[in-house]
Amino acid sequence: MIELFTKRKPSKLLICLKNSDKEWTLNLLCTESKMTYVYLMRLIPKMKGCALITEDKKGRKKILKLTEKGMKVASLLEEMERIENDTTS
Repeated sequence: MIELFTKRKPSKLLICLKNSDKEWTLNLLCTESKMTYVYLMRLIPKMKGCALITEDKKGRKKILKLTEKGMKVASLLEEMERIENDTTS
């Protein structure tokens, strides 16, 4: 159901970023979200343009975090995923 309304990979990226226990570097996001680095690099400017994520530099690393708006969207996507899983069980 969620694929009808959203694309799976960008949704997975936002849901990953919602876990604020980790410092989300580009490499860690590639691994956790199962995306290629190239695809991730295409998504980041779009999400930054929509004010969903911010990007900070820590030395040579880029750390990605959700904005307040991004956190709300990620929560809604997570809820959609939970509903989908409840109805398919």
